[in-house]
Amino acid sequence: SNRVGLKTIDTVVDSYNYITINDDIHIFTGVRPLGGEGSSTTSMLYMDIKTGEVKELNKAGVSLNAAQIAATESVIEKGYTPTTPNLLSVEGYPTYVMTLKSDSGTTYGFSMINYSDLNLNAFGNNLYEVRKNYLNVMKGTSQGSSDLDLTKDYIIEEITMVTVEGNSQFYMMF
Repeated sequence: SNRVGLKTIDTVVDSYNYITINDDIHIFTGVRPLGGEGSSTTSMLYMDIKTGEVKELNKAGVSLNAAQIAATESVIEKGYTPTTPNLLSVEGYPTYVMTLKSDSGTTYGFSMINYSDLNLNAFGNNLYEVRKNYLNVMKGTSQGSSDLDLTKDYIIEEITMVTVEGNSQFYMMF
């Protein structure tokens, strides 16, 4: 078989979510080398759940869990809990978007966290407000926009789960 690469996903560090790309449902998650810093990723993988085809965003950034923590901290006085983030392009900026909910599950707001820098974030009571607030934050930065360009497609040939020091780690053979 043609082995393109081996990636590891540390489930203790990052979670996953679902997103639609061109009408196909993908699971996406952050990827980092074993032993790497827990709050960052080296890339994102988008796996088509029907075909097993994988697209990669080969850009280092903030992990999904770190984005959730940042969203929680930005409205800590309100006691909201963020949903698992979706990574979207907001005016060309790779951005985590989350719903913020109360303990009863009622949506009270939205958060946007920049994929490259946790400090670039915004809160809003609705999607229009959070987008406006986020773009105002981004306007004041020197960070240029760099859209979510997914690179070469791979097909997952094998996924193996290994437990290391009590943590599940997944190895993917492309």
